Amino acid sequence: MRIGILTCWSSKDNYGQQLQCWALQQYLRGQGHQPYLVRFVAQCPSLWKHVMNKFQLSTFKHLISGRRSREKAEWRIEKQLAAINKANNPKREFDKFRNKYIAMSDRIYTTLSELRESPPVADAYITGSDQVWFDTLSNPNNRAWYLDFGSESVLRISYAASIGREILPSEQKLFTRLIQRLDAVSVREQSGWEQCQRASRTDIMQVIDPTLLIDSQSYSALTKGEKLHNEDYIFVYVLNVRTQQEIHAGEIESYRLSKGLKLKTVYSSGYYQGRNLFEGNDSLSATIPEWITLIRDARCVASSSFHGIVFSIIYHRSFVAIPLTGKRSKANARLTSLLGSLGLQERIMADGSDFKALMDKPIDWDDVERRLSALRSKSWEFLRDALSKKKKI
Repeated sequence: MRIGILTCWSSKDNYGQQLQCWALQQYLRGQGHQPYLVRFVAQCPSLWKHVMNKFQLSTFKHLISGRRSREKAEWRIEKQLAAINKANNPKREFDKFRNKYIAMSDRIYTTLSELRESPPVADAYITGSDQVWFDTLSNPNNRAWYLDFGSESVLRISYAASIGREILPSEQKLFTRLIQRLDAVSVREQSGWEQCQRASRTDIMQVIDPTLLIDSQSYSALTKGEKLHNEDYIFVYVLNVRTQQEIHAGEIESYRLSKGLKLKTVYSSGYYQGRNLFEGNDSLSATIPEWITLIRDARCVASSSFHGIVFSIIYHRSFVAIPLTGKRSKANARLTSLLGSLGLQERIMADGSDFKALMDKPIDWDDVERRLSALRSKSWEFLRDALSKKKKI
């Protein structure tokens, strides 16, 4: 079966985004299918709507209030960091990775109209994983993430789709209509499942992220067997945090010194531009295989990234998960859902938590693997059943 996949793909430094895209294709190829990435990047119809999509009303209130100067200062910092990251990102070789490992459409689509006028040729479309339903439906082009295009004969499936926010009342009616059109629906976290239930789609399944559909041996196709770093180290992957306090840099440094470990860090951009938050440490602009290897060979891992934690689990590394704070905290749902299902919820850093105690707490990896095996089987079953459905026209 030829399968066109819509997912987030265009980042220059988000490792999890690229690996979830590769992993889903890898799994589907193993089942005899011909998957490929439909390269879609939603275009904002106007500058005003772009601003409205990116910032909540509270942000504008802050600009009008006495917080204006602080907001302007943060924007200047983001602009400076964007320039630094643009210069460093070619070292990560993301374009090289995609060209080598990910089957892609020749064309890049930017609007819903383009997809409707010249739909990608496929027997089935899959939307997901990653936060494909995060951007609001006030931008009509975001309806493409719900597969609102193409022939009625094409199967439409969501796999581990993530919302990462609350669907707004103003978009609830359209959201309901769009997910009702899908032939099979699965989401990645409990909060997404609940929102689909409220939209009267009751046949929802909660499944695992594509990176967990395959095991550690499958990633050997991407990595070299030898170690890249001979010393013992703690690996810190920084994503979607802006301050040392948010990443608990002080506690991490104290732990590192107490254990005699080196520090290896990588940062990426997400909601915010990536930045190095550890003084005196040179962060690595790792390639994707190098990033996997950094986790695989670490003594332990601390990360604010969902996929940083996922790969710690895949490689049985002791870890501490650092949740996001403030207005981005709703994105923690995918992390809490996964760790809760694996019996690892206590590894999330909370107010008053002792970082050292969390990191040193033993993990029963046999129990984790039993739970993960059950989740993996359930997710395989969803995809098999969804792709074998007969389309009702």
